[in-house]
Amino acid sequence: MPDTPERYPALDALAQAYGTGPGQGRDPNQRTCPACGGRVHVGYVLVDGRLQAVRCLTCDGTGRITVEHYDRYLDGQRIRTARQYRGEGLRECAGRLGVSAATLSAWETGDEAAPAGTVEKIREGGHA
Repeated sequence: MPDTPERYPALDALAQAYGTGPGQGRDPNQRTCPACGGRVHVGYVLVDGRLQAVRCLTCDGTGRITVEHYDRYLDGQRIRTARQYRGEGLRECAGRLGVSAATLSAWETGDEAAPAGTVEKIREGGHA
């Protein structure tokens, strides 16, 4: 019996949600934004008595990011988790690593790629 999407509706729904299902017609080099889940907006704010949607900063309101950005985002989450596990603030950890707080923040958000071994340095409490 062949495996068809109809046979596994939960897996098919997951594939559809992440844009990897059959007939999606989406760029295979892109992924659903993990920060907003592809919803594009992350909340609302009240401005002059009107609700305005707040766009996701990770995907800039598109709901999609490149595979490279996705990988950087996941690496950044590991860096942030390691730092928080040690109980360090952003500035404290950045100072210990010899980088600016802005650089460490960019690594954590996936805006920039962190050097190899950064997570291990944070975990061990070492210097860059």
